[in-house]
Amino acid sequence: MMKNILLALLSICFFGCSNFGSKESFEGVLTYKVIVTPKIDDPRISKILSERNGNLVRIHLLADGSFRKEHVNSGASGFEYLYFDSKESKLYAKFRSKDTLLVSKTVENTIMFESQKDLPKQKVFGTDCPGYRIDAFDPINAQKIALTYYFPENKEYVDPKNYAYYKDFFYDLIVAKAKAPYYKSILDSNLFTITYEIVKIEAKKLDKKSIGVPANAPTKIQIN
Repeated sequence: MMKNILLALLSICFFGCSNFGSKESFEGVLTYKVIVTPKIDDPRISKILSERNGNLVRIHLLADGSFRKEHVNSGASGFEYLYFDSKESKLYAKFRSKDTLLVSKTVENTIMFESQKDLPKQKVFGTDCPGYRIDAFDPINAQKIALTYYFPENKEYVDPKNYAYYKDFFYDLIVAKAKAPYYKSILDSNLFTITYEIVKIEAKKLDKKSIGVPANAPTKIQIN
């Protein structure tokens, strides 16, 4: 169960966007509200999910596709931040209670593809957004997973090449399909549903040193 929760939380990340006309990569800060809904009546799972996520995420995006995802109000045992390095295709996870960062290789997919389909438009952030869904199987926990995304048309733009090697949870397929940042994402499993919905977009230049992983931070490879 714990491995499934960790993979699920690692999976929900954000892709850089840009002005549609210029095709230049967006750089700035995006804020999402987070809604976690347990599906079984188990106080332990509810506590773990609440501690890990909090209800607000702030994502600092660099023009090269790298990002730092901060869990603003997660609990003492929750995520402090996730950092994706687009050049290394690696995801670093920092928990508040630990100094060591867990490292995952995003070129390796931890779930198995089953099907995909387009969904009717849904209004998100004041915009009519087409939907896209991937159904998959999680072999680690022997359960089905549904990944749903809603994204804008002819507004912000994302270059799929920045995530061509982000295979885990089919991020490469998602970006290739949307060519835009998702405004809403839903991860649905047997145990819980996690929904991210964008509430603020700020375009501005960022200092890579201030959002990256500290040079001397201890790391540990995440075993799936």
